[in-house]
Amino acid sequence: MFRRWMLSAVVLGLAGCGKVPMFVDMGDDITLRGSASGVVGGNINFNASDHSDKVSCSGSFPLRGMTASGTMSCTNGLNGKFKASGSGATWRGEGEFDNGKPFRIFVNYLSDPDKR
Repeated sequence: MFRRWMLSAVVLGLAGCGKVPMFVDMGDDITLRGSASGVVGGNINFNASDHSDKVSCSGSFPLRGMTASGTMSCTNGLNGKFKASGSGATWRGEGEFDNGKPFRIFVNYLSDPDKR
């Protein structure tokens, strides 16, 4: 029953409102901001870019539980994999680009909750 309630919350949070804010912390003071959307049983898809649109990234991860693995591709040639966890429409994860550089992803956050 709890799991069914959580999946319903995801539907209301993502599908009901359309899109939610998200951002990618690429380190080196580079933050990409954008939006994410998704449906239960499908994927959360996201797009984000820096303030000058020099770098943009898009990615997705399956929405079938409370943990997921996803991928992200960027216009600067970087591709990465990440693991995320969440509840409802709020997700966060950590990953690594092909070159070994780490990044963090936050869905339905406006700022880094670790820096508040």
